[in-house]
Formats: sequence, C-alpha cells, structure tokens
Amino acid sequence: MLEDIISNKYWHEYVNVIYPEFQQYLLNEEEEPVAVAQAIPLTWDGTMAGLPIGWNDCFVRSAADYEAGRAPNTLAALEIAIQPEYHGQGISYRMIKALRDIAGEHDFQAVIVAVRPSWKMRYPLTPMERYVRW
Repeated sequence: MLEDIISNKYWHEYVNVIYPEFQQYLLNEEEEPVAVAQAIPLTWDGTMAGLPIGWNDCFVRSAADYEAGRAPNTLAALEIAIQPEYHGQGISYRMIKALRDIAGEHDFQAVIVAVRPSWKMRYPLTPMERYVRW
C-alpha cells in the first residue's frame, strides 16, 4: 500500500497529521503493538453506487471533502493489520469495533471497509461474484 501513487500523496498527511484521532492501536501487556486500524473520514451518500472504489478512492474523496470544508459522515477503514502471532484470537473484531466506536463518537452514519480479496490473483478467470462466495 505504501508503494502506490495515491498512498504516497496522501497517507502521511491525512493519516498522521490531519486525522490522527481515527487511528487505533492495540497494545499487549508489555505495551508492544499487537494490531493497528487506520481510517479516514469522508462523505458518502449511503448508496451502493456512491461507495468509493477501493481504499485509494477513499483517500481522494477524503482529501476533496477536507479541502472543500465538507463535514464527513462516514469512516473509511484503510487498513487493519495484526501481528501474526495474534491471528485467530478475535483481534480483527476488536479493531472493527474500535472503528465503529470512533464513528459513533463523531455521529457518522457508517463505517466502510475496502476489502482486498485474498488470493484472487490466483484465480484471474473466476468472476468476482463466484469468488466471494467461496
């Protein structure tokens, strides 16, 4: 994600400078990072047709909203990353709940997540509608 033209343009400023309050970290007892959930706010009309096309479109929309002074109404998750030794322990649910809680604190209407389908590149001829049902 950090080798993308959109990410290179927006990530540091919007995630770290403009919207740090939407970044959530989970630490273990030794205060070492277990997981991170990174998100940015944007304006969404609530329709399927109005959804951003991927996480990079979330950045573009968030930046446009910010520059135009539009109040966001939706939190868009960019990344949820979990240390491998903590996989299978329900951490992803905790991180999504943390994002939902933050969205609620800001009176946002929704939390959206652009999900990258794991291993889809291994099945390029399989239509997405079929792949997601696997």
